[in-house]
Amino acid sequence: MLDKLFKKLKILKRKFKYKKKSYSFGGVDLLIDYIFKNINKGFYIDIGCQHPISNNNTYLLFKKGWSGINIDLDQTNIDLFNIERPIDINICSALSSEEGIEKLYFFHNGSPINSLNQSISNLNKSKIKNVTDIKVNILNNFLEKIKDYEGKLFFINSNDTRHNIFGLWSIDLLERLEKDLDNGERKVEMWANKIGVKSINMKFENKDPFFNINTKEDLTKAEEYLEND
Repeated sequence: MLDKLFKKLKILKRKFKYKKKSYSFGGVDLLIDYIFKNINKGFYIDIGCQHPISNNNTYLLFKKGWSGINIDLDQTNIDLFNIERPIDINICSALSSEEGIEKLYFFHNGSPINSLNQSISNLNKSKIKNVTDIKVNILNNFLEKIKDYEGKLFFINSNDTRHNIFGLWSIDLLERLEKDLDNGERKVEMWANKIGVKSINMKFENKDPFFNINTKEDLTKAEEYLEND
């Protein structure tokens, strides 16, 4: 709980610190936003997505109502995406032109210059923390997996909150679920994001029938609901 709260605070800090028209490096997102200025709903694929807000090419699209796939080799970044963009498919992986093992030149968690390319890393003045071997995949592998499971998992999304325990699960997912459970997967939210979950969006003006009690503040709100019922 505290870890998730800390990550949420990091996201809020970036929202206030980078409250400007452009969130990406060099204003690339402004060009993207201009190209798709008349499209309020769309799908993006962000490879090397970095942070969900700062140094990000798709945050402006996300704010307009877009969703998509975010891929980064740094689990720290993907953890933030799972909080800020839970409806997106967020994947921690390194991508290359071929599957295999490559060298990762790692500076620090969350660094925008962590890279598989040594020549790019050498251009930076910052000191490389370590060089490790990392498994790399190709993009088509992920796209095919997501396509295979498309339309087989749906969660309720009420008043901008996704409820991972209220949903429709296809029995076609059973074999994959059993395999991932055997491999130690325990987080429903992270597993669903990997599979490719779709949301059924619902808005409620008064009481949300999917309201959950997770904090003291939630309990106080629930008691208010009961008093006014």
